[in-house]
Amino acid sequence: MSREWTYSYKTSDGAWHEGLVSAESRDAAYDAIRAKGIRPAKVSERIAPVVRRGFRGLRRRDWLFVSAAVFALVATSVLAIAFAARAPFADGGRRGALATARVRRQIESIPPDFPHRLFSAFKFNSERFLALYAQPGMPRHMLDGGRWLPSLNEVPPRAIEFSLDDLADALGSDIFVYPEDPRWLADLKRIVVGMKDEAGTLFRSGKGSGEIALWLDERNKMEAAYRAEAVRKVRSGEVSAESADLTLRTMGLKGISK
Repeated sequence: MSREWTYSYKTSDGAWHEGLVSAESRDAAYDAIRAKGIRPAKVSERIAPVVRRGFRGLRRRDWLFVSAAVFALVATSVLAIAFAARAPFADGGRRGALATARVRRQIESIPPDFPHRLFSAFKFNSERFLALYAQPGMPRHMLDGGRWLPSLNEVPPRAIEFSLDDLADALGSDIFVYPEDPRWLADLKRIVVGMKDEAGTLFRSGKGSGEIALWLDERNKMEAAYRAEAVRKVRSGEVSAESADLTLRTMGLKGISK
């Protein structure tokens, strides 16, 4: 079957020209072009463009491609919807929203006995341990006389044991906020998510459980010291209570009561 071939060639004056020849194969096209006394630089088969008019011009292969693309799009959408619908029912089928990390700040109206509620609010000991430090600048005496705050001098801690194995398990688990959670608990969960991310960074850098606990303890002591210094300056008249209150709250610490 004869096909059409395009060719290009250069003449002695340096000009480029193109031509068209019919032949059954590329070799036959070369022979026909050389028979004209032309030495072609390039020979290519000429393929007529496919002209489509709307959807009626689509070939069966095109329809199969379009159908596959539409099916993939629909399947992806269905999976996305199913995943989104499944997420709120995670953790035993209870309807809850995934807790996202938030900047630490003073939790309003946190109950004095909140450490006693940590076992029902959090799944892992490492999460409960972090929750003890979630309240910025919380002094030890607010944690039930110190009995709920693991002592760095005890191995393992008396009340809540913090271990790297438990932290590793906790890092792979989500924390959910449920509609029945009081505001203080919802805030606490979101703060713990952020603290768990920080602890995970230390864990992956090779820090041990004691080093992570020390980091938490030192940071909390520093926050408590900031607030104590602010209170001292207010009492001595160096700064106003309004100014100190704004500074402390901006840092996420408990403000000064007016």
